[in-house]
Amino acid sequence: MNSEISVPELESYLKQNINALKESNIVIRKKAAQNIYDKIIDPNIAQSEVLSQQILLKHSKELMKSLSDSSEKVRELCSLSLKQLIEQCEDSEPILPCLFAVLVDRSNCTDLEGIQHLPEVMRPPPSQLPTVLIKLIETSEEVRLKLVELMTVVLSKHNSDILHEYIDDIVDILRAFLMDPFGDIQKQACKALKIFCDENYKMLLHFTEKMSRAVLFPLISKKSPIRISALNALSSILKCGVWKHNATVFEILTGFRDPNSVPIKAFYEPMHNVNYLATLIIDPKQQVREVFIQQVGFWLTKLDDRWDHHARLVPYLLSGLFDEDSHIQEASIQIIDEVGLQWEVEREKDIKDQKQLGVDSPWTLGGNQKIINLPQEPPLKSRPRLGSRGFIRSQVRKMWPALYKEIVDSNEESRTRASKLIIYGVIYSEEYMTQFLDNFVPNMITAIKYAQTQNNQKILLNLGKVFYYIGRYCEPKSYLLMIFQSLRGNYIRDENYMKCAIVALNNLCQGAFSTSLDGLGEKIKMFEQIIELLNEPEQIEYISSLNLNEINNLVLQLSQEVQQKGTQQEQIQFNEKYSKQLISINNVITYIENFNTILLNQSLKLEHRIKPNQSNQMGEQENVIFGNYKWRILIMDIVNAFYNVQQPKWQLDQLQNIADNSEIPECPDFLIKLSHLLTYDTKTQEQLGIILRIISISFQWLNRQSQPSKVLDFIFQAIINLSKQLNIKQLRDVGKQLKDNAFALQNYTQILLQYFQFNWRLFRKQLDNTAIIARQLIDLILPYPSSRLLVDTNKNYLIAHLSKYVIDCIDVLGENPKIETRLSVFHMLSIVHQFIPSSEELFIGSIYTIPDFPAYLRLLIKYAIEEKDLQTQDLYVIQLRELQKRTPYNFQIELEQAKNSNQLTRIQFLQNILR
Repeated sequence: MNSEISVPELESYLKQNINALKESNIVIRKKAAQNIYDKIIDPNIAQSEVLSQQILLKHSKELMKSLSDSSEKVRELCSLSLKQLIEQCEDSEPILPCLFAVLVDRSNCTDLEGIQHLPEVMRPPPSQLPTVLIKLIETSEEVRLKLVELMTVVLSKHNSDILHEYIDDIVDILRAFLMDPFGDIQKQACKALKIFCDENYKMLLHFTEKMSRAVLFPLISKKSPIRISALNALSSILKCGVWKHNATVFEILTGFRDPNSVPIKAFYEPMHNVNYLATLIIDPKQQVREVFIQQVGFWLTKLDDRWDHHARLVPYLLSGLFDEDSHIQEASIQIIDEVGLQWEVEREKDIKDQKQLGVDSPWTLGGNQKIINLPQEPPLKSRPRLGSRGFIRSQVRKMWPALYKEIVDSNEESRTRASKLIIYGVIYSEEYMTQFLDNFVPNMITAIKYAQTQNNQKILLNLGKVFYYIGRYCEPKSYLLMIFQSLRGNYIRDENYMKCAIVALNNLCQGAFSTSLDGLGEKIKMFEQIIELLNEPEQIEYISSLNLNEINNLVLQLSQEVQQKGTQQEQIQFNEKYSKQLISINNVITYIENFNTILLNQSLKLEHRIKPNQSNQMGEQENVIFGNYKWRILIMDIVNAFYNVQQPKWQLDQLQNIADNSEIPECPDFLIKLSHLLTYDTKTQEQLGIILRIISISFQWLNRQSQPSKVLDFIFQAIINLSKQLNIKQLRDVGKQLKDNAFALQNYTQILLQYFQFNWRLFRKQLDNTAIIARQLIDLILPYPSSRLLVDTNKNYLIAHLSKYVIDCIDVLGENPKIETRLSVFHMLSIVHQFIPSSEELFIGSIYTIPDFPAYLRLLIKYAIEEKDLQTQDLYVIQLRELQKRTPYNFQIELEQAKNSNQLTRIQFLQNILR
């Protein structure tokens, strides 16, 4: 003991001030607390462990009681005094029971979950437990901070042999401070938790999940230093739960929830899980992202049960490669190399041949250094090491299904990150990707289609790189069949999808050619297969303005690669065998380019015009066929007449003759696209009549075909487009506008009748599409009173055929129709019924509407009674009641016949209608 200190005087001084802490006067208590703290930090006492320990043992209880004082200053000074004494003394174990009891009380952590009053079977699972402290006993943030610091000193001064008796209290106290709303307290609590876990991880196995849930709150703090502290504490927590609870911790961190285990709360209110790791990898602060990547590296290399978590952590490690900060990119590469080196050590026997004998992947052409050193995606400067490739490829299998969904997500940033992640997944997997191509290729083509729809050039560029690297690493035979099936429409019969398949094929070819050295070798077969595919009749027919540029780029790419990388002999053989096919494809491309130029250049000046008196002889004498010079003049005359609001009747008749004599789909395809363009400028009934006539000509061509054609899809789109434009321009009441326009009405009637005929022949099973299109057509003009007189040149009345079409739709409606389809069918049925005349006598029918009305009525009643769907049956009842108002006598006869036949169900149904 220092000779300058008088123990009796010190004892008397401390006792006097300790007693003063019990005074009612707050000023006296504050002064006493300050005096005690000043005396404790006196160097003469601070340097004496024995003296500090004596003071602690004798006066600690009074200081702990003062932690509940009403004065914030007193509580703060007492907590500082306790902290100072524990730091200065040698053994503070005797005061721990009382100290932890006080800390539990001040932190309000006795029952954090609020479930101690419940029986064991009624306590909720951990997923429903709180993550933020609700009630604060200690209201002062400064005092709570000093209590956390006091806790930190206690944990750092004592080993696990001493602390194991208080482990429950310690964990609860730290959890309470971790969920404190004050940031500095969270940060200090994270430091305390890290110290505690690092020193006592062996006895904290069953507390891992509790501690990890508590650290989630600081993990999403708004302050980056707190998030960094939480990450460091999380790594220490994961040391505690190896082989048992760490899997649950990572499920919490990634927001995973077992679909077979749904909390009861989810049935009553919305619930969502947060992927905390995903928020950290895109954290706005570079320091946080860097620490996160470092911690991911620690989890992948240092945790004893790291193999269980590789699949969850690899995507975040790869994400560091395309971070905007170069330091993080370099750190990610270094960590991947470290993990790869560890992988090589662990699998030394498995890769012995590859390392000692130099066995390499087939795409390297026997380990050719020129191929191996091909440029890589930045920040990679060279081919990844063997262990890195082996480690990543062992985990990507679980990564692809999630990325297939993410790459078509509605969030653009998510799609961009997914596309970059796919690139690096492919680069590290190399030829190992072959086994995933069955699902990978179609999903990536779909992603290209979605990106084109959103016009996102950055994602399109990334997806192009994906296919480039697939082409580099994988054998052509592993993906060509899938691409060819996509181009033939065997996967999805959609022109945009098939167009994207061409884009994918082009990038695949570029990647495949990049690994060619002395000639093309076996890859020449890939060229031949592609050229043969493009020359198939269906593919030639498929070439249009929609995919013209993509096919042209593909053909040019093939030709250039043969000329640049093929040997002289390969070039000669290829040109001799496929020059005619290439010329044929180029002719088709040039042909379509010319038509697009004519269609878009409406101001083109022509010196020669077709005269009206020449129209009858033109088809025979001057050989006007689709695509030649006279055809172009004819189209320009129709376009000029449209914009000059004239009736080009003789030109349209000539167009009809050309279409009647044409068997190729390019002619109606061209006419439908022409109607598309003209629709946007439709302002008068004369212009509408021209458009209807052009669509009618295309429908007539289609009805002569024995099989459905892609032209039908274009016609449907033209009708929908026309209806939308009429709505936009407030020309919906076109029926009244066209009541005196016989030309337009005749074309409209012709379109509908041809549509009904085509539907009966080929599309009865595609009701969901055809019924909606039919409604679009009908709503253009119907219902108007004069519409019942609409008839074509063969005396086929429109409403009569419409009634047959609707009955045919009802017949194939099915038990579970789509709502839109059902509403479309019954909407058309209501239009038919509006043309039924009101009659007090028996109505037998009319050639204008329904020729045999009694039979029609019986069939409709039969369908209504047999209908099992209640909503659909209600629609029947509405229509039948409308009919009953118009033809009551017919319903009375039906009721009498049902009674005579003793048909109870029919009687009950009809009585309900007549009620």
